[in-house]
Amino acid sequence: MGAQQLLDLIGNTPLVEITRIDAGACRLFLKLESQNPGGSIKDRIGRSMIGAAERDGKLKPGGTLIEATAGNTGLGVALVATLKGYKLILAGSSSGTLLTAALRYCREQKTPKRVVSFVCDSGNKYLSKVFNDYWMIDQGFIKRERDGDLRDLITRRHDEQATVTIGPDDKLMAAYARMKLYDISQIPVLESGKVIGIVDEWDLLTATRESPGASSTRCDGDDAAP
Repeated sequence: MGAQQLLDLIGNTPLVEITRIDAGACRLFLKLESQNPGGSIKDRIGRSMIGAAERDGKLKPGGTLIEATAGNTGLGVALVATLKGYKLILAGSSSGTLLTAALRYCREQKTPKRVVSFVCDSGNKYLSKVFNDYWMIDQGFIKRERDGDLRDLITRRHDEQATVTIGPDDKLMAAYARMKLYDISQIPVLESGKVIGIVDEWDLLTATRESPGASSTRCDGDDAAP
């Protein structure tokens, strides 16, 4: 299939009627934009933006495009740019990436210039990842010191205050939420720094089966196994 044929497929996606879900007195149709060549409706945006730049004379044959996202919009732009023979640079849109690119540009200049970049987001979107040393360790970005014994197999060591725990006054719902967040199947119950019990998946299932309101039960009850 040629480049133009692929471009012609953008937006030419199936329109399907929903017949097995109650839509009241209406007929409900879905335009399957996920069937675009790039896999999303953002292919339309890519074609539209590049087409507009061509019509305005801002984009010439053999030109280079710089796209500041690696999401579906970036994929749509990349698809159209490739089919039309343009070079493409996906710069990413994080503040750190943009600052790095701006600094590199500034340092390459031979004469003083005023350069503007963007601070387009903040670290609050990544608190559970790059600002979490244990996530960084799990992904191999931070190397831990090795002791050469069984301690190397423990990912959340208590002597480093890294153990995921819960207190006796916490509810079973809190225990469930913490187990789900850290992808663990059991959680120790600590009181004054000492283990007084443990809550595991079976405890949660049993408590829920026996009482619909068990999620508000404290973890110092019978559900915390000694």
